[in-house]
Amino acid sequence: MIRKVMARAHETWNTFIFSTKNPSRYFDFIDDFPANSLVSATVESDIAHHFSKAEPPLTRLRWMKELNATLKEGERPDVEVCLSIQPILPFSKYFAASIEEVKPSQVSIGYELTRLKWFPTPEFCDVLSLARALSAFSTVNIHGVNIQADTELEDWPFRDCPEKYQSPRCYATPGR
Repeated sequence: MIRKVMARAHETWNTFIFSTKNPSRYFDFIDDFPANSLVSATVESDIAHHFSKAEPPLTRLRWMKELNATLKEGERPDVEVCLSIQPILPFSKYFAASIEEVKPSQVSIGYELTRLKWFPTPEFCDVLSLARALSAFSTVNIHGVNIQADTELEDWPFRDCPEKYQSPRCYATPGR
C-alpha cells in the first residue's frame, strides 16, 4: 500500500509529508520518495517516558540521523528530513544537541495546553529555551500556543518567558 501511495505521489507536483514513529521503516522505501517530500519522525523527548509502543526516542533520532546522511550520500537534496516533537514531554538538557545531530530542516513542537495531571508537560520556559536552541540550526514551529498569552505569536521563540510560567527549573535565556 505504501508503494502505491508513493507511486501516485510521483505523478503530481505536490509536496508530500511522510511521518512515522518507526523511522527505520523509511529505509525500505528510500528510493521511492517523490521529489519535494518531507520525511519526518515523531519524538516526544529524549527521555523514554513509555507513553508509546514506539522505539525509544533516542533510537528514533539515531535512525533519522542515518536517514539524513543516506539521503545526502544518495544525492537526494529534494527530500527534506524533519522532526515532530508532539506532544512534547519533559526532556533533558541534551535534547537540542541530540536533535542537532539529525540536521533536520524543520522541527515542529506540539505543546500540550490542557495540563492534565497524568500527562507530564514540560515548563513553558523550557519549551521556549529548546525552541531557541533549535532555531540556531533549523526552522522551528510551535503549535498549541495559548492565544491569550501576553505577547504576540510573531515573537516565538525569541521572547522572554512570561512570569506566570517561570519556575526554578527554567533554562537561562541565552544572551540575556
